[in-house]
Amino acid sequence: MSKCLIANISKEMMNDLEIDYSYLSDQDLQTKMNDLVIQSNQEETKMSLSLSFVYMYDYEEEKMSKITKQLKSKGINAIFVASTPYNLSWSLKDLLDEVMQEHELFQTKARLKEVMMQFSLGENKMQAEMVLMEAFIIFQGNDVKAMNQMIEKLESLQKDLG
Repeated sequence: MSKCLIANISKEMMNDLEIDYSYLSDQDLQTKMNDLVIQSNQEETKMSLSLSFVYMYDYEEEKMSKITKQLKSKGINAIFVASTPYNLSWSLKDLLDEVMQEHELFQTKARLKEVMMQFSLGENKMQAEMVLMEAFIIFQGNDVKAMNQMIEKLESLQKDLG
């Protein structure tokens, strides 16, 4: 039984997607994902998330890709998550916490990469190269705070060099 659990996506956006789906609400936050898959809530709800969310249960990779492309083509910028044996036992809140941390990490990595790529060495190439090497090492890790600090450092240094 394949199914999508969704949040913050209107029914009209879901009309032509030939999938079984159920809406999530804030009341579901303490419920385990495997229990939410069994439930059926066709009433359109809004969650207190800042983004749209799609949890895909028991879909083949090809079908998940198709669903993702269809929703993105409608302008929906959602966080897409595939079910795993591991995350099925999590509560919706725990899953969202994990996914939001990952989302923040990916967004910060993308921003750091962008700043690094736009960085020009200026006259003090030795200093700039050292900072870029440090930035690259931080980029390889998962420390969002260190990445944000490095973004600030690179932007500040760029202003000083420019």
